[in-house]
Formats: sequence, C-alpha cells, structure tokens
Amino acid sequence: MSPTMIRLEELVGSLVRDRDGNEIGRVVDMRGEQRDSDVVIVEYFLSAGALMTRVGMSVRTLFGLQSKQPMRIPWNELDLSEPDNPVYVGERRLGSDQ
Repeated sequence: MSPTMIRLEELVGSLVRDRDGNEIGRVVDMRGEQRDSDVVIVEYFLSAGALMTRVGMSVRTLFGLQSKQPMRIPWNELDLSEPDNPVYVGERRLGSDQ
C-alpha cells in the first residue's frame, strides 16, 4: 500500500471488517511516530478496549471486572484505500474475543 493522507478524525469510529466482511471492531485510537517533518501512523487500536486504555478507566474497572486489551493493528494490515470502509488485511485471525 502506498502512503495516503487521511483526516484522522474521519477515521476514528470507523467500523473495521475483515476481507470476508466480518466486523472486527472500530478504530478508536492510533499511535504515530515523528519521521522527519511528518507524523506517520504506525499502529491502530480497535474496539472498546482501546478506548478504555486511552481514558484510563472504565465501568468494568469500577465493578472489578478485567478490562479487555485493545486490538493493535500495524499500519500495513489496515487497507484504507476506501477510508470510510477500512479492511483488515493481515494474516492473524481477529474477532470480538481478541
């Protein structure tokens, strides 16, 4: 995939599906790195677990339940050729139990 410029606020909340159309999760955060004068996204965080990591607390924590870890997707495993419909193209099996 070639580098693409996308407005991050348009990607946050997008539903990510696998190649077969199965829902994997929603983009809730990203991790970027400074490279020269640019910031490039190197990892995406999917689903509620990522949001709770970002916020640092969840209702689950309040009730003593274990918080789910976010699904971490390397930048090159998310096809953003259609930013409104991101597709996971990696080889790992992902799903709601991840």
